[in-house]
Amino acid sequence: MMHGTLTIEFLSDTCFSMPSVLNVMVDSEVCMDDLGLPIIPGKTIRSLLRDTWLSAQPVLDKECIGYMLFGRGGSHEDESSLRIGNALIDTAIRERIHWAIKRDNNPLLVSILRDAFYEIRVLTKIDRKSGAPATDTLRGVRVVPAGAKLFAPLDFHHLDTEALKKTFLLLDCLLGATRHGGLDRNRGLGHIKLSAKIALPKSQANAMQELKLFHIHITGTSDQSNVQETPQKSSEKGPVFLPFRLTLTAPCLIHDRSKDPNSSSTRTFIPGAAIRGAVAAAMMRRGDTPEMIHEMVASGKVRFLNAYIEERENRSIPTPCTFQRKKDASVDDLESDTKNNITELFNNEAEPTETQYEPLKAKYLRFSSAEWIPAEVNTGSHTHQTRNRARGVAIKGDTTVFVYEFLKEGQNFQGCLAGNAELCAKARELMQSEPLWLGRSAHAEYGGAPNIDFLQDSKSENASINQCDINQGVQFALVLTADAVLRDPVTGQHDPHRLEAEIIERFQGKAEVIAACVKTDQAQEFNRLWRTSFPELPAVAAGSMVLLKAIVDISKDDLLTLQSAPIGERTAQGYGCFIILTDDLQSVTLHSPYIQQNPEPSSNIPDELKRMQRKLYENRLRLLMTKTAADLAKNAKLHGVSPHLIQRMRTPLHGNANWKQTWREWLDKTNPALKETALKPLKESYMNGKPLADYLLDAAQDEWMPEFQDMRSKEQETARILPDVTAKALWKDEKSKLTVYFLDALLNRLARNAKGDR
Repeated sequence: MMHGTLTIEFLSDTCFSMPSVLNVMVDSEVCMDDLGLPIIPGKTIRSLLRDTWLSAQPVLDKECIGYMLFGRGGSHEDESSLRIGNALIDTAIRERIHWAIKRDNNPLLVSILRDAFYEIRVLTKIDRKSGAPATDTLRGVRVVPAGAKLFAPLDFHHLDTEALKKTFLLLDCLLGATRHGGLDRNRGLGHIKLSAKIALPKSQANAMQELKLFHIHITGTSDQSNVQETPQKSSEKGPVFLPFRLTLTAPCLIHDRSKDPNSSSTRTFIPGAAIRGAVAAAMMRRGDTPEMIHEMVASGKVRFLNAYIEERENRSIPTPCTFQRKKDASVDDLESDTKNNITELFNNEAEPTETQYEPLKAKYLRFSSAEWIPAEVNTGSHTHQTRNRARGVAIKGDTTVFVYEFLKEGQNFQGCLAGNAELCAKARELMQSEPLWLGRSAHAEYGGAPNIDFLQDSKSENASINQCDINQGVQFALVLTADAVLRDPVTGQHDPHRLEAEIIERFQGKAEVIAACVKTDQAQEFNRLWRTSFPELPAVAAGSMVLLKAIVDISKDDLLTLQSAPIGERTAQGYGCFIILTDDLQSVTLHSPYIQQNPEPSSNIPDELKRMQRKLYENRLRLLMTKTAADLAKNAKLHGVSPHLIQRMRTPLHGNANWKQTWREWLDKTNPALKETALKPLKESYMNGKPLADYLLDAAQDEWMPEFQDMRSKEQETARILPDVTAKALWKDEKSKLTVYFLDALLNRLARNAKGDR
């Protein structure tokens, strides 16, 4: 797979909109991410390029090479070779803004950042007959200012050299022909410039030198693969376990049941069925034989286990359904700095009847030596709308607006391959060499190809859980780590409550069941090739728990053998997995997760970040100066000062660079230029403990700056996004530039007070 970066430069103010409105004064809101920074969804960029191709295809692309880039609408074939991710602002800026928003002391508010970074354009429609604005046409549009640059990831795959040449020539033309995007293009907005930088293996990069590309820059990389060495075949009999870490490189939508038919909710884990389907698609793209695909994917010799969120570099498991907490507890189990005792329903000690309990809020826990640590999954949502590209407006109808919920990028999930050693080794090699596209819209904005790193081989699916021999009479617990599809052998019907009988058969008289807590769910699957859902089946939900008692001594090896064979059906997709907990569960403790530190970034500071810092400080200083000017004017004592005199003092401030010299000449103590009739009221009026004439004369000195109240340091720190030394210098510089604004606001308030006194 080849990677690249698409650069989108705004040559004019631009608004790629989103349906929601954050301010009642704005009718069209610019699309933002969770940091308040501009973003262009990958679906939008892909649609712009595709629309350009559809318009020019009869002349520009008679061979229909564009289908290799974008695929065919409604096709079941995975022929699209181009993936476009979300376009975001520079990484250095995002790191700084993230630190400023998430820091513990004086965090930056997103609303403050939004008002400083963006601008609002007011648009209206003129009535040609009357020459006045037409009725109900005045509207405000929030825009990203001209000069901003956004960067989107590009991925290419399964293209040979000749096809790549044709694809690059077409893409180069499309990048040059796409010159406008967003709203109100006929009002001067949305003028953009597209360019791309793509890294190719040296052999292919040399073959591209003969092409004349104007908007694509090609760089060569090493032809050697970075894939880790395939592990040697295991000499052990029985299944092997190959745990891996899956890092999301883009928002990922693993479809779950949703109440709204136009929207999609995501699961909070990566199902083994999704990984299995991505592996099958990768094998088909690679051209593997049907026999090999059946052997690795459909035969069940390789099991693809669910990938759960990682906590402290270990795989978490679904929260056991027996774990509950007091309903009136004031501490959240995801934010607690103290220890919370978990009440376990299998406890023999009876709890008071008046005490009420509720399930834990954490969906996943990491287990270690009777201590459980909550593992939180970060999700987000994007609002999309279907638009008429010709008119640039939303299409009317019930399906115009739809919402996608997704797993946020950057999170680590841990999964596992289990089964035949030789086939697992081949699956490992494929997962490290071929891109695995996960979830919905994986070729635009969502899914992407996650980074997969295999960890040290294990003897079970959760290497962090220590197990020991179980002596006769000792109680232990069995927890399902995935849904289990069980079938009654007599009736042939799927029955989730057969779990207890299934466990009794599995232990073959070595243990007896004391209690079972069964939670039911529906097993659902979607066939990507057929574009249809499989019938939902009743299943035992992950987290269901069974308490057992050993009748005879059970060795650690026997426990590993029991866990290596899942229960029920659909085991190749990761169903039916379970773990055995041998620790004492009578006094289980829940620990709070680590407090995430947010250190200040040390990367280089781009000029765009300095411009943002100046704008932030300018906005905060204007507010401070306006408030300070109002307080000073309110407490001023005016005697005989007319509004006309104060307005005369304001005149040099407007467009006169030498206003300080003018004021010094007017108010000079030895030889003032002002007449005595004008100077006398200024001397008799007092402000801030001194005559008004002396205050204005001091303000005309070169080193003078307005003084604020104690809130100055907090305002400066709240709006800081740069290192402290650089930020203080910019604060002082902006404060000096706005001195005229402060004096003008002060005199304006004094003139209003003088007019009221009069």
